[in-house]
Amino acid sequence: MAQTPQASLTLPQQVFGMAVLNDWIASSIQVAAYYGIADLLQDGPRSIAELAAATQTHPDSLYRLLRALTSVGFFEEMDTDIPFAERRFAQTPFSQCLCQDVPGSMYAMARLFGSEWEHRSWGELGCVCKSPIERSMRRGELTDEQWEKLAPLLPPQKPKVGRPARDHRLIVNGILWILRTGAPWRELPERYGSWRTVASRFYRWVNAGVWQRVLQALQQQAEAQGQIDWEKHSVDSTIIRAHQHAAGAKGGIKIKKR
Repeated sequence: MAQTPQASLTLPQQVFGMAVLNDWIASSIQVAAYYGIADLLQDGPRSIAELAAATQTHPDSLYRLLRALTSVGFFEEMDTDIPFAERRFAQTPFSQCLCQDVPGSMYAMARLFGSEWEHRSWGELGCVCKSPIERSMRRGELTDEQWEKLAPLLPPQKPKVGRPARDHRLIVNGILWILRTGAPWRELPERYGSWRTVASRFYRWVNAGVWQRVLQALQQQAEAQGQIDWEKHSVDSTIIRAHQHAAGAKGGIKIKKR
């Protein structure tokens, strides 16, 4: 049975395909720029073995990287009928732009826009499109896994008498925001509710010993799972300052001069 030949891709399909593949292409170009592959090919083709030795990289992995870049016009593979370690790669007009000492070099741009922080920034684009409250869940707030461990250790959400307390998780996240930023209670973002409610819950649980019981319970759980080495978890109280105004304050233990 004869196979139906596939229709050639239209220009929009080709452009779409390149756009989708842009991330791995940019990452591959950045790695090639990082190891200075283009500069090493300035004087002519070099084998994978030579390039790997010069860049202190794994020959097989480097070969795959250069093969990928060859498929989009960066570099040219030569001698394909011999073992891969002996195969040579040569410069192309595209890879020439990655050389550092040529007019109009794109080396710095490749390093900048292919960096990890650049990829991570664009990788968070889906989060940016969410509402402010949804975005905030990704910055220091309790994960679902953490909340599952913490929730059973807190007082009941609905007390025996009186109206139900405001959502514990929202309150705890508000407390964490204060601890993380060091801001006054009055500056607590509105998404956590009234700052008075959050502050009141915090101090009420302090006085009731809730936080101490939570800490002890979590420590016991972690110890049972072998996650705590008590010989390595300690705090030297001599370096902890009670308050910023405590430095140089009068008082304390009086030492008589002899």
